[in-house]
Amino acid sequence: LNAIVKEFGIPTKYTIRDETKAAALQPLEVAREDCTKLLAVTIDPVDARDYDDALSYTDGPGKDECTVAVHIADVACYVPHASSLDKAALKRGFTSYLPGRTLPMLPAALSNELCCLREGLPRCAHTVFIRISKNSGQILSFRRAHTTIKVSRRLCYDDVMRFFEGEQTLLPDEIRKLLLRLKSVAEAMRYYRQKNEMFLPMEMPEVRVLCSEHPPRIIGLQKTEHNASHALVEEFMLAANQCIALELQKNKISGLFRNHAEPEAASMHEFTAEASLILNRKITPFYSRKKLVEFLSSLVNHPLQELLHMTFLRHLPRANYGVNCEGHFGLGKEDYCHFTSPIRRYPDLLIHQQLLAFDRREKLRTREQVATMAQACTALEENCDQASFAAADRMKLRFLIKQKEDNPMLRLRGNIIRATKGGLSVFLPDYSLIGFVNAWQLPKKDWRFNSKEHLWKNYNTGEVLQARTNLDFLIQTADPIRGELTLTPFFCQHTPTPAKKSDFSRRHGRPKHR
Repeated sequence: LNAIVKEFGIPTKYTIRDETKAAALQPLEVAREDCTKLLAVTIDPVDARDYDDALSYTDGPGKDECTVAVHIADVACYVPHASSLDKAALKRGFTSYLPGRTLPMLPAALSNELCCLREGLPRCAHTVFIRISKNSGQILSFRRAHTTIKVSRRLCYDDVMRFFEGEQTLLPDEIRKLLLRLKSVAEAMRYYRQKNEMFLPMEMPEVRVLCSEHPPRIIGLQKTEHNASHALVEEFMLAANQCIALELQKNKISGLFRNHAEPEAASMHEFTAEASLILNRKITPFYSRKKLVEFLSSLVNHPLQELLHMTFLRHLPRANYGVNCEGHFGLGKEDYCHFTSPIRRYPDLLIHQQLLAFDRREKLRTREQVATMAQACTALEENCDQASFAAADRMKLRFLIKQKEDNPMLRLRGNIIRATKGGLSVFLPDYSLIGFVNAWQLPKKDWRFNSKEHLWKNYNTGEVLQARTNLDFLIQTADPIRGELTLTPFFCQHTPTPAKKSDFSRRHGRPKHR
């Protein structure tokens, strides 16, 4: 991890002096609504420490209406624009989450204490009150206010999901009722978005590296599927972000918008060609958003869903930050920004600072200043993502090395992504890793590459290796330093293999991350 931090130039943790100064900060004064009587909950990963969002629910004002309050930590009142802490946060840009180590954008005295929406403690919040139709899921109106809240219960996704699945829990009745109401509204909102915004259904499972702190070592991998508890929180965060993007434009406040461009036609043609190979059927080009969404939706519960989604992501451009609101292709939204994570993302903090200055009738950043920060934040985010990917992949490779030491014949189930004359690209879903099988590992007397059909064929048995083929592999080499994994098909286990190294990661890289 130290090598990753150095390689990607990630600033290290704050000093004790920085933490002491941050702990002594007092919030700037601004008119606040007292919302401490509202029943509010946070829902986060079980190991989270920086709780920056909470949810409340009230019925009305109309018969078929409700108001969901999205409470976000009011970080800007502790970290105003141009303060020394603001400059330090901008330098970092984002909190870096590496396996077993977190390098925060803000001192822990703020991220884990003063700004953290901890259970039972009064906290400064920046709240978006969203009026929603309970039947249709449509957002009817919204308003924004600085508030004081007191979180009633800290929940984790696992707790909430167990409750939704009908397991016995120790949750109080009032919390159960709140969760069911939020779930019902979130489902209606998602259905409304499906019909009217046609977002791309792209929930991908995450394979997390689990580490122990004392001593620091890898103890395993955990595959987490996107479920109803994640969808609940996601729906209200998306709504709050959209509302703030609309307010920024209405009041002509310069801010950072989250933009995601439509992929180029050539890139989509490449994807349809790859998808056709994987599915072994002709996929026609997607000439409309509706056709693309229908295709992605048809993959739900398909055995090759994860492989196809990963292939599709590689053909999408990265989302970025800009001073102009250009829309978000993936979400299908015309107006979107990042507002809901000011503890860990500087673009969110910048918007909070702009809104706080607007509310206090102070000078705001100019459009030119914000445009410069948009470029910086986009670059910082990409660097942070790459560091996180590299750290996770290298630690997964170390985990595989240990597994191979314990069991030299360990079988890894994988799907072939692509067959070329040089070999086979393989996706391992249980590890979320990509490996490579060099062509020389296939016996030359039996196997030949068919460039027209993009496959390797055994002309003695008729067996083929092509995109979508699912089979077992053995670990040939795992190099955590270079981030490379070479594999051998299990049926080739007795074939002699010369000592070569794959340059797969250099030639193919990772799938692009949105």
